[in-house]
Parts: sequence; structure tokens; C-alpha cells
Amino acid sequence: VYTNSISNCTVGGNAFYTSKSACTISGTETSPYPGEPDPPAIPLPLTDDQINDFKTDAEDGGTIIGDYTVPINQTYTLGPKKITGNLVVSQNATLVLTGTIWVVGNVTTSNNSKIQLGAAYGNNSEVIVSDAIIDVVNNTVFVKAGVNSYIMMLTTRPGDGSFRVANNSDALIAYASAGEIKVLQNALLREVTGWKIRLEENAAVTYESGLANVNFSGGPGGSWRILRGTWREIK
Repeated sequence: VYTNSISNCTVGGNAFYTSKSACTISGTETSPYPGEPDPPAIPLPLTDDQINDFKTDAEDGGTIIGDYTVPINQTYTLGPKKITGNLVVSQNATLVLTGTIWVVGNVTTSNNSKIQLGAAYGNNSEVIVSDAIIDVVNNTVFVKAGVNSYIMMLTTRPGDGSFRVANNSDALIAYASAGEIKVLQNALLREVTGWKIRLEENAAVTYESGLANVNFSGGPGGSWRILRGTWREIK
């Protein structure tokens, strides 16, 4: 644990902190002097320009005005697309991604819903961007197209309550560029990156790949562009 303060906790390894209350440390316990400044913040791996690239990729495929709902027990294919309202994946429904999705409103899934990549992705990955709240509920399943492919859900909404992830989201990369990701009990994810992360009991994050190594089908990580007169890979 590396943090400013810890309370009401048990740490199985080492702990580095400024203040502690009611915690048991199994490993090495190191407390900086009072007033010790926090380490400098590390920039998040995706810049605003790169997130806007994702949005541009989605908008290039056309715009859906209003909400888009995948009905109960139905399978819909979508992408690339911009949605000006909310995206809802209903109970037992399946959304098959064929391109980047940009949702101006909320993204909500229901019990036993599924979001999967089309077979053509292979080991490429895809993104759903929301400017509002993302709520992934119990037993939402994310399905890869290949061993090294992923589905990233990204919210640009600032503050607490921006991203909520519940059980069994085991092929999901969760990203909040300016807000909180709350990982509920028994949730399982492949990567979490955010301005603030809150883990509840029994939540698990199993990192398989850093974002720089994820190959998106379009936008950052999936294309080459000329920047300032030179070639470089966008990651």
C-alpha cells in the first residue's frame, strides 16, 4: 500500500503512509514525517486529444439521435456510432460491437446482458466512450474476439459516481478520465484506470496488459498518424 492515509484495514504486505488509524500491517511499516508531501501525480495514459480521437472514430460512422436500447432477449450489432442519448443493454440482451461507440448520455447494462466484439476484431480491441455515468450491473458478460482483445468502457464524467462495476465483468477495462470508478464486491476486471478508484470487499482486478499495449481497431493504439512532421504510433 502506498497512500496518504489508511484506516480500519489489514495490509498483508508493506505499507507506506502519512497517517494510520486502526490498521494492522504484516510487512514493513514506513511512515513519513508529519507534513510529508504526497508524490507528484502521474498523468493518466490517455490524453484528452486521444479520447477525442475515439469520439471522432465513432461519429464518422453516423449519429443516432436520442436513446438506443437493445431489447430483452435480443441481439443487436452496432458501430461505429455516436448516440446523443443513453445506451441501454437490457436483460439477456447482446450488443455486438463493430466499431467505436460514443454515448453522450449514460451507459447501463442489465442482468445477464452481454457486450461482445465482432469476430473480425481478432486480437484488436474496442472502446465505448460515455460523457455521463456508466453502470455495469451483476452478470454482465464481456466477450473478446481473440486472446489479446479487450473491451474498454471509458467515462469522461468528473467526480464520484461516474463508473460503477458489479459482478463478473471479467473481460472489461474500466477507465474514468476525471471521475471515480467504484468496483463492487466480487467484481472481476482486467484493468482499472481512473482519477479515483474505490474497491469494495472481494473485488479483484487482474492486470493482463497495460493500455499502451492494447491494440484498438481505430483511434489511439490502432493507427499511425503524422504528428509534427514525424511518424509515431498512437498509443
